[in-house]
Amino acid sequence: MEIITRLIFRYNSALRKISSALVIRGIGLIFSLLATYFLLIILDVRSLGIFYFIVSLSRLASILFSMGVFASIIPQYSSYSNEKKNSLLNLSIVPAIALSLFVLFIINLTFFFLDSNLKTIYWYIPHCSILISTYLIQFNLYNYFNCKERLALTSFMLEGNGRNYFFLPILFVFHYFFLEETNLNMVLSIFVVSSILVNVFGLINYSYDGIIENLNFNNLKDFFRVGFKFFPSIIVSTGAPSIYDVLINVFFGPVTLAVIGVANRVVSPLMIHNDLIVLNYVKASRYYLKGLIFEANSLHIRSLIVSFSIALVLMILFYLFGYEIISTFMEFEKLPNIKDVIFIFFISTLTQSACNFSLHFLRNIGDYLSMTFIELISLTVTIICMFSFLELGIYGAALASMLGRLMMMLVGFGYAKYSYDIPFLKARKS
Repeated sequence: MEIITRLIFRYNSALRKISSALVIRGIGLIFSLLATYFLLIILDVRSLGIFYFIVSLSRLASILFSMGVFASIIPQYSSYSNEKKNSLLNLSIVPAIALSLFVLFIINLTFFFLDSNLKTIYWYIPHCSILISTYLIQFNLYNYFNCKERLALTSFMLEGNGRNYFFLPILFVFHYFFLEETNLNMVLSIFVVSSILVNVFGLINYSYDGIIENLNFNNLKDFFRVGFKFFPSIIVSTGAPSIYDVLINVFFGPVTLAVIGVANRVVSPLMIHNDLIVLNYVKASRYYLKGLIFEANSLHIRSLIVSFSIALVLMILFYLFGYEIISTFMEFEKLPNIKDVIFIFFISTLTQSACNFSLHFLRNIGDYLSMTFIELISLTVTIICMFSFLELGIYGAALASMLGRLMMMLVGFGYAKYSYDIPFLKARKS
């Protein structure tokens, strides 16, 4: 692992940051699998699908309410002059907290005036309101710590990773020591509490220097101004997984969503290479915006080689040894066609390892129009495939998700190469 990371980072300080981030991410992935194991014990497959639907609906709603503000943090930080970088970056938490409080108030006020029958049907709305608020802050914290190059905290604030540190032990304690039967409502409540605890941890480690001095309309306006530009792209990029989950639940049902959700959580550890190169996403955009094309490209090439190699090796190991171990441990017999779905997702995962850097590069340099177009193509392909493959059931949902991801990765990679000539293989200096 040290040899691999040295290919990307040349300084010992960077290596220390990466190693701590990998440990945090690795433990989080193990906790994710264990949490999935307990969820399969506690809930039936249909209830598990409903749980995934509620979580995805909340995440999608948080992106809609965010107005793209969290996506403005890295481009804004890359464009700031050095003397005011940190103080203005610290200010970014203010719109996130304001939006989260607004959402919490509006949604619960609306729920209060609902008819009692509707309250019974949509019992989960108060849970969703808190989840939406926590997502709004967590998206901000992730990008903030990424800009600060505090990779351990970036890895912890990665959506779902840090939450698993709280969700798993609380779920375990409640199920085995306090409640004879833990139902969907209780599982969702534990999930909400875990999301709150992650944000509290992130806010404790946040720097509030310069917030009061820089708190004015013009500075806050800049976050919303840039965020609005990214907003359409964010809906169809960051929101895409949640959109797919909601559509799968609507068209294929909660059982299919449960299978797709578990498959995604099994495959996600194969994407651990993202945590090796996350620092390079920000660095590459900085280099490019400063006119250092060769340096930006060099980061891209090294990251591409490392991420693809790691993903390929992990997939081979999983194919040879991993599936049988995990399927036995997690009792996959409850989930129809889960093995086939996992291997279908292998195709998009391997492609993502080679092309993901290009998409991050386009976002971080502010090419929001192109990203919106690219991601709309992906979303359109996915929806068309879902309608086309309805009769295939679980296979249809898996194929539609895979083809949509594949389209986005390939088009994004091709566009970055065509428009910015990155990556290029020919050695040259900027």
